Amino acid sequence: MTLPNEVRALALRLGADPSRVTGHSVLRQDGEMKLSLASQHWYRFSERQTMAVTSCAFDWHARFSPFGYLSVTDALKAGRGQLDVTALGLIPLVRSAPSVALTKGEMLRYLAELPFAPDAILHNRGLTWQVMEANQLAVRCGPAAMQ
Repeated sequence: MTLPNEVRALALRLGADPSRVTGHSVLRQDGEMKLSLASQHWYRFSERQTMAVTSCAFDWHARFSPFGYLSVTDALKAGRGQLDVTALGLIPLVRSAPSVALTKGEMLRYLAELPFAPDAILHNRGLTWQVMEANQLAVRCGPAAMQ
């Protein structure tokens, strides 16, 4: 499948390297996050995320302060969503059951974060691109049953 010229141009504007056909992009971030919508408290966190260049996959790991007592893994691996929370890196607090809804959510996250991994825009053949009209693109990943 040939990548539309508009998509290729977008990837290059975002800094994609046409010769980098394998590997992954690594993102790091420090910030603050609420652990629920109702919470009034913000928790500091440090995270590291890898995003695949040739497949729809990512792996996000965050540790929340103080002392990194809470660890969160949010991922899309081998076409399945994952969300796990542990205390002190050992005690499971949340382990989301695999579901279509979870996997769809993780696929949407991967698509939303593509600008942070522009090489994936060029080289991920698991993405289906469509030029809608001037300055408007549509993209999807995953099997048709997930759409």
